[in-house]
Amino acid sequence: MNPRLFLALAAAVLPACLSAQSITVVGNRSLRPTAVLGPHVRYLVAADTDGAIVLSDLSVPPVTFTGTIRIDGIQPGARGPETASFPDTVRYENDGRVTLLLADAAGRPPITVEVVGARGAPAGRIMITAQRWPIGRVMLVTLSPADLYELSYRSAGLGVRDRIRLDDRAGFAYLTDTTAGPTTVAIGFGRGAQGRIQGEASSVLLTHDFGGVEGRERRPLGGLSMIIEPSLDDNRYARAEIIFGVGNSEAEAARAARAASDEAASTPRESALRWRTPSPDAAVLLKHIMAAAGWMLDWEVLDGQRTIPASAMRPVVSAENAWYGSVIAAQRGDSAAVCGSYRVLRGGASGPRAEVAPRLGSRGRYLFTSMRAEPQADAALVLLAHACYGASRDSTMLRGDFPALAAAAGRAADGTPAELAADAVERLTELDDELSRISGGARASSGDSLRAVAARLPQRPVPAPMALWRVLSAQAQQGLQREYGRLSDGGDRGGLSLRQAGEFVGAVVGDLFGVTEYLDRLEIAPQVGGIADDQVWQLDGWLLGSGDTLGVTYRPADRAAEVRLTAARRQRLVLRFSWLTPASCVTVRRGPDAEAPGLVAQADGSFYLDIRGAFDPATIRLAALPCAGP
Repeated sequence: MNPRLFLALAAAVLPACLSAQSITVVGNRSLRPTAVLGPHVRYLVAADTDGAIVLSDLSVPPVTFTGTIRIDGIQPGARGPETASFPDTVRYENDGRVTLLLADAAGRPPITVEVVGARGAPAGRIMITAQRWPIGRVMLVTLSPADLYELSYRSAGLGVRDRIRLDDRAGFAYLTDTTAGPTTVAIGFGRGAQGRIQGEASSVLLTHDFGGVEGRERRPLGGLSMIIEPSLDDNRYARAEIIFGVGNSEAEAARAARAASDEAASTPRESALRWRTPSPDAAVLLKHIMAAAGWMLDWEVLDGQRTIPASAMRPVVSAENAWYGSVIAAQRGDSAAVCGSYRVLRGGASGPRAEVAPRLGSRGRYLFTSMRAEPQADAALVLLAHACYGASRDSTMLRGDFPALAAAAGRAADGTPAELAADAVERLTELDDELSRISGGARASSGDSLRAVAARLPQRPVPAPMALWRVLSAQAQQGLQREYGRLSDGGDRGGLSLRQAGEFVGAVVGDLFGVTEYLDRLEIAPQVGGIADDQVWQLDGWLLGSGDTLGVTYRPADRAAEVRLTAARRQRLVLRFSWLTPASCVTVRRGPDAEAPGLVAQADGSFYLDIRGAFDPATIRLAALPCAGP
């Protein structure tokens, strides 16, 4: 066999041939459908009844316009069906991209497919490439059915036969639905693609509840076939794009689709967050989570704000999910999404919003808001406000919003307290103290009474370190093997849930590494003793609200630790190690300078030291024994 051909086939079939950071899944009927959310695009990677990988439910939220999309290479005039010598595969890359490798005819490299959303328009494109493409061979793209309906709730359009108009001259097909107002979807040929679009018959099976008895109904719908002749370069490298867009008219939808074609491709910058634990799976999962989240945080702008979606399966903004997801957004340096989610959810005179989502109805696309009063949503809103203020230090926001935040915390703590109520009241206490500080003494703080309220509320239960680590390491293993690097909400369909990702990262960093950031101090209290005392536990690139970066290295058996802070601003560092005493050795090194500051003991058994702000990063080394003499 040709060595180059063998390598091409191996890259599509053998996971061992890929980077250890990539996750490769072979297509078959047991492939778990996985949702992918990016800028103005959402779809599922799934397998059809033949085991071939397809795109399912392609959407520009809130508009879905396909059942499945299958892409094949065909030879016009062939006397019989072609056979593939290897299965389809899907690669979940460590930069968050998802690439389909679709088997072509025997003896040929796979066809590579990638879906990319547009940041500047409600549109996207499907990029198709292939190596050594034969002259005369074409690509067949089948959309079955072509059905325009609402993504999340399917309240409009599902199973209603669309009007499909083909414009051969422009190279577009236009979909409209009588139940979706003026909403129009344009699907057509982009760069490197020419050919024809033809309509076809299709159908969909709907499930209904008839008085408690489940029934099924098959409805006829339309479909589309696109026969594409891709452009070829001198090395017979084939390229073709299918573009799609959504608008309130055919012209508007086509403009959006063309804008997607003209937009330069860009990958979100890589997150600096890394950790080292006894589980290599946890490190790989972290990289995939942070990379995939970079695309999801650009999914949409709501009310002029960038926001944190709940999950790839359910692209809506809710207070509780946004709070947990804010951990991921903050660690990507995306404070705009944290503050944007808070601004969208805080509402106005009518009170806070529980959920905000783009929807599709009989008059077209609109922004849906739920005003249901939920104690957990109130608590999460206070926590979001605290996170936003910690990153922005916007005193105007704090002064204006504090009364509403105090009322929200009161509702969360009233009656049967919400799960997050104690955390919300504690964070409100910090905001109250901060408001008194920035008022210059003109306002008295009620922090002590709020602390008493927080102390009476049920606290968030944290398992013992060993039990927690067993849960997290098992979750990391499942996250790679079953979730393909994207922790989901569970169920029969996967896809990254920013809530689940935020809880996972928060548990590792907050509960095991013991890192907690307050408005006036940073606390480090590792809880890894007894898990793997000879293991080096290391955290790098943890972003603080002040803009500084934190790193921690700790090997419990050594009874010593190292803390790294960029510390451009003054930082009070509170330390909780079981072996730390007033006589313990502490050194702080900045560039060529080193000092040995003393520890200040506190009543609760912790110690603190103040790290002055400076240009050079600070390295703080702690050891149980006293420092050696000169």
